[in-house]
Amino acid sequence: MQVVQVQNLGHDHPLMLIKAEETEAIWDLSCYACEQPISISSSSSSYYGCKRCVFFLHKTCAELPHNMTHPYHPQHPLTLLPSPPQATHSCDVCRGRCNRFTYRCHDCDYDIDMKCALAVLSIQQSIKHTSHPHQLIILQMESMFLCYACGIKHEGTSFLCTTCGFWINEECASSPINLKLNKHHHHTLSLIYFIPQEVYQHRSPYCEICSKRIYRRFWVYSCSECRYLVHLHCAVLDKKNNETDNQSHDRGLNPINLSSSNLATATSDTDLHKVICLPVPYTSDIITQFIKNTAIQGKHEGAAEIKHGSHDHPLTLYEEPIHHASSHFNVAWNFQKCCGCAQTISAPFYCCVECEFYLHVWCAKLPEELRHPAHPQHTLSLTTTLAAKCTCCSLFGSIFLYKCKECYFYLDCKCASLPRVIKHKGHDKHTLALRPTYSSGTCTSCSASFIISFECRGCKFNLCVRCAILPRTVRHRYDKHPFTLTYSPPPYRTDDDFCEICEEGIDSNRWFYHCGECGQYLHTDCILPVDQFSNMLYNRKSINSRKHPHPLIRVIANPRKWCRLCKTRIAADSERYGCPPCYFYLCDSCEEKEIEGEI
Repeated sequence: MQVVQVQNLGHDHPLMLIKAEETEAIWDLSCYACEQPISISSSSSSYYGCKRCVFFLHKTCAELPHNMTHPYHPQHPLTLLPSPPQATHSCDVCRGRCNRFTYRCHDCDYDIDMKCALAVLSIQQSIKHTSHPHQLIILQMESMFLCYACGIKHEGTSFLCTTCGFWINEECASSPINLKLNKHHHHTLSLIYFIPQEVYQHRSPYCEICSKRIYRRFWVYSCSECRYLVHLHCAVLDKKNNETDNQSHDRGLNPINLSSSNLATATSDTDLHKVICLPVPYTSDIITQFIKNTAIQGKHEGAAEIKHGSHDHPLTLYEEPIHHASSHFNVAWNFQKCCGCAQTISAPFYCCVECEFYLHVWCAKLPEELRHPAHPQHTLSLTTTLAAKCTCCSLFGSIFLYKCKECYFYLDCKCASLPRVIKHKGHDKHTLALRPTYSSGTCTSCSASFIISFECRGCKFNLCVRCAILPRTVRHRYDKHPFTLTYSPPPYRTDDDFCEICEEGIDSNRWFYHCGECGQYLHTDCILPVDQFSNMLYNRKSINSRKHPHPLIRVIANPRKWCRLCKTRIAADSERYGCPPCYFYLCDSCEEKEIEGEI
């Protein structure tokens, strides 16, 4: 099995060469690099991919040169990157948004997207095809042309001879030399590029499949023993249809039942056809399981006491819940919350009695470094003492974060633990893969724009992280029945229907919760509002401000921060008191006055 190294291909698993017949119908078969569909029209078609993560590349995209020269920037070579340095970067050739693979000149801050790069690379490269005496160049540009092989108009990738104008499409160029049509003929057929004159001596030949005339200048499949001829496109189409008929109708993924005691993700070769199926009944349970799946198994195994980088003191293992009658556990801010993930604490957990510091066992086992598909160009490092805004969910947090040391990129431990591939009832046609989606549109469920989301590129379907993990059902205090997550309006819905909480109308283009028994509706944001402070944790070092309604915590200020009281700039990389969700920070002077009670 052919494997391609992935140092610069935006993925941290080996990519295997996948044949057309190995393709699962439920995959979103789009190339991660150029974001174009991957064609498997012929049995000889193949592409590179990671089945576990539903990550695929055209063979040409997987074999791109690490460096290239472009006629619009001849001064320096351009280097291939798995993603643009910033989400706002645009192509300096076509001015379109750079989204995935990008060629970049670091010296000149010059970027070229894949469409513009491939247009030049294909012309710079040439291939030799057995049907033609001259070298052929690959054209990735969209153009309609009459194929010299089959006589049909095509568009898309093609092969052109710049010497004589010979032009064939990619599908015909990759047609197999020999073909067996079991339904029509018992001999093996051979591909011929020119029909000999003796075939036309008595009469013009006709295709044995479609019964239409065969012209001498086009390619055909022929049987040398029986004078059996068929059109190239008829033979390929018949072969493809025959293979489809012989395949099992059950090509779907084997879903995993996500109950509180049975949650798993695909982690081995035997689990490649298993993905998490959403939605599930309870969101909090699934987030906890995601973190457990990311934790390093065996770390701190059997340790009754550990030393963890998130806390100065040793942490003691507790197998049972702690009764808080003791004064040591009079927790003011985070009653029974994990300081790693901000989820409700549950046994077993580690605790520092002196500081009232809690930590799930699985949060203590999180890896120090992580490779993530949303930021493939760099490794992320675990930081336990930083408050920052998560790039994925856009929530500020003082919980465990994964940080890129070279970019302003952060993922809280919950978003970093999300599965790479999911199956969602809201889009049951294909799987959804976690991807950076700078320019792929808005969330299908809530219409919000996010830098990272679950994506089906082929269907132009995006789902933000929050909507992807919405629970299957919710309850409202004024309705005795559960409300079910609904993806399209019921046939009996009218324009007068409204949300029972805010009394605003229901947008039929967005997901909502619906009670079929009572005919009532709820906006997802109304019944499950986003808590901007859900990832914020407060401890004894936090202070209350007379000028701000929320507690202030110690944070690292960046150069763009200003004191909200005296309007002076705060020194870069200095530790200050602040409220990150409100962008409220104090300088040295105001901080001292606040602590002394002089403000």
